[in-house]
Amino acid sequence: MPPSLFDRVQHVGVERRDIFAPPAVKSFDAVTSKANEASDHAALYADLDL
Repeated sequence: MPPSLFDRVQHVGVERRDIFAPPAVKSFDAVTSKANEASDHAALYADLDL
């Protein structure tokens, strides 16, 4: 994200529910093993006031 947008950030988070890593992470119900996880990396997101 460019520094010029930093002051517009309202909320940031990490989406981990598509990762299979019990008990550290509560996955989506459909994620039942490493074989059907979406990724082994979490997703970072930010809500911006544009």
